[in-house]
Order: sequence, then structure tokens, then C-alpha cells
Amino acid sequence: MLCPKCEREFDRLLALSRIDNQTMICDDCGTEEALDDLFGNPHTPFITQDEEAN
Repeated sequence: MLCPKCEREFDRLLALSRIDNQTMICDDCGTEEALDDLFGNPHTPFITQDEEAN
């Protein structure tokens, strides 16, 4: 499975994104979002297909 946030390949995605509470992301991205919340940093947005084309 491809993590929609970092675009790395994983066997499974176990973390629920805090951005929309719907999207499953990898553990590393989930930890990053949790730390962003802890320290009050803005979240890194998901990579969209429009951004990939550019």
C-alpha cells in the first residue's frame, strides 16, 4: 500500500491521519502528525495527484 502522505510503499497502513480523520497513513507519518500537534506545528498536507503531475 502506498502512504498518501509520504508516497512510500508499505505492507499496511495502521495510522489514522489527524488531518481528516479518514485517511490511513504510515506509522512514521502518524507519528509526525502527533508531534506536530504536540508542538503546535502545522501539518504537512497530503500529496495530491495535481501536484504529482507538475
